[in-house]
Amino acid sequence: MRHLITITLLLVLLAAGCNSSRLSGLYQVKGKVTLQGQPAAGVVVSFSPVEKDPAKRPASAVTAADGSFVLTTLKAGDGVYPGKYKVVLGKFAEADFTIDGLAPAADTMPLAYRSPETTPLEVEVVKGKNKELLLDVAEPLVEPVFPPKPRRGTQKE
Repeated sequence: MRHLITITLLLVLLAAGCNSSRLSGLYQVKGKVTLQGQPAAGVVVSFSPVEKDPAKRPASAVTAADGSFVLTTLKAGDGVYPGKYKVVLGKFAEADFTIDGLAPAADTMPLAYRSPETTPLEVEVVKGKNKELLLDVAEPLVEPVFPPKPRRGTQKE
């Protein structure tokens, strides 16, 4: 029994050591998203590495009510690996009806910001302290397009 406790303790310490070493190359990145100059809540912010290096991973966050965000790669708020990133933004609206119990959602962000290939936003994360980002989308949000509402009697009960 004593050996089992010792082995368990060693495995926990080893796992903690491995986890912290994976986080050692990350640097905190904070920012704010605005839409036409106003803070934007509920925007999904994704950093997609420009270089196709398997050691570089994407990072993401969702903006708070004031438009602020802190990026996450492996665990909440841990940061981003150094390098150049394309910034992809998404803002989703839900329909006021459900299909099979699920509410459809549509991305209302202007089309250019939805893909790493078309986004005009690119940032570079550096080792050390990074300046706070301001990501402003000057274009208005797109009207959400939902599938037609199901007719009465066609939905599963």
